[in-house]
Amino acid sequence: MEFPRNRVDWLKTLPKGSVGAEIGVDTGRFSRVILDVVKPRLLWLIDCYETQPGVPYNLSDGWYLSRFYAAMRRLRVAWSKGFVRLLCAYSSEAALLIEDDSLDWAYIDAGHTEAEAFMDLQLWYPKIKSGGIVAGHDFITGVKDVGVVEAVMEFRRNLRDGPLHVTEERIASFWWVKA
Repeated sequence: MEFPRNRVDWLKTLPKGSVGAEIGVDTGRFSRVILDVVKPRLLWLIDCYETQPGVPYNLSDGWYLSRFYAAMRRLRVAWSKGFVRLLCAYSSEAALLIEDDSLDWAYIDAGHTEAEAFMDLQLWYPKIKSGGIVAGHDFITGVKDVGVVEAVMEFRRNLRDGPLHVTEERIASFWWVKA
């Protein structure tokens, strides 16, 4: 079996009509690709769109607001048709609103420090059905304040899930099948 080399090819492996979540939406560019390729029945989009205290790569509230407006412009048709549910909330707040075992897949691309990425894995893993896909972005090393690789490896240490797969992109994505 040939594994996807990039995250768009990975999206092509997801079931059409599935229910998924993208945690960390930014301008909605990848969200739009998800909608076009996967054609999900429902796509949860989660992003806080505000300055986050104590985060090393923070920007102004105005900058985040411009990202929100860009996402809304890009996703407004799918949102108006009910395919998209956008939660302007921190990952930890949004996770409380999503039922456990309700997602076919989740793509985590929010906090990039090791602690943030680990917390997101803890929060969103229970939301994914058995046989579903746990995935995310920024699986890279050697970048200051990015600890996704370390978080994923630590999180998976005692799981009996499927093998970890990584795309071949410069800024790689990861995924595995939940047991």
